[in-house]
Amino acid sequence: MIVYLDASSLIKFHIEEEGSGAVRSMMALAPSLIMSRVGYAEARSGLARARDAGRLQDTAYRAARLTLDIQWAGIVIVDVSETLIQNAGDLAERHLLRGFDSIHLASALLAQDQGGEPVTFSAWDSRLLVAAQTEGLVIAPNA
Repeated sequence: MIVYLDASSLIKFHIEEEGSGAVRSMMALAPSLIMSRVGYAEARSGLARARDAGRLQDTAYRAARLTLDIQWAGIVIVDVSETLIQNAGDLAERHLLRGFDSIHLASALLAQDQGGEPVTFSAWDSRLLVAAQTEGLVIAPNA
């Protein structure tokens, strides 16, 4: 199973919240994890906001940052190109998605097209999940 993670899924690996267990299990079983390059900044932002809100203590935050950097080295990265951004814009209009959500969807679709295998899409935004399914991606069972 090839799994595309949006940033909300990756953050659930690091912060205990609804869906964290399912994300950790899925990530452990997936031989290949894929993300857009923008996902790193989004994940770092999510961790910083969790620390600021008191959901992560400083020690846990530092550990999560280190783990994220280690994970990132093993994730297949989809680079953001002009074509991908144009496709993301089309997806944003068609499905009324937020900008970064459309970039994640365009990245997952590109990975599926280039890899020739179905990509399982993991996200936690209902509009994004509906769009992903409509566009032909398999939706992660935990989402």
